[in-house]
Amino acid sequence: MPVHREAFTAMAKTTIDEEAKYGLSIYPHPLTWEEAAELETSFMEDTRFFPIHVQPFIDIIKAEAADYFSGTKDIDQIREVAKNRIQLYLSENH
Repeated sequence: MPVHREAFTAMAKTTIDEEAKYGLSIYPHPLTWEEAAELETSFMEDTRFFPIHVQPFIDIIKAEAADYFSGTKDIDQIREVAKNRIQLYLSENH
């Protein structure tokens, strides 16, 4: 995906123009290509990509959450331990 807003807008215009050639549209009419490009741009700006390998973080959180649900630790303890374990994992696997 393009990184710069102008590059994304140009890509969106090209895509929308191509769709129009074939009578395709993913947007309700009437919507100009500028409006569609702005809509797509706002979607892209709100998108946050996750790291590829999130399972280790999920495993850490699940393991710590078990102590919370069993009543052996409170939420603040869980938060601190999980944060430390994740930071350790990141520093060891960087």
